[in-house]
Amino acid sequence: MDKNFNGILLYETDRYLTLITVRSFFNFFFLCHLKKL
Repeated sequence: MDKNFNGILLYETDRYLTLITVRSFFNFFFLCHLKKL
């Protein structure tokens, strides 16, 4: 496999995981906020 392609794949995976983490964090925060109300 091409090294450049591997780097791009790694970057995309990292960005995807970051997106999931941020979204789950905001969902958790939103649920906690709703429970307070």
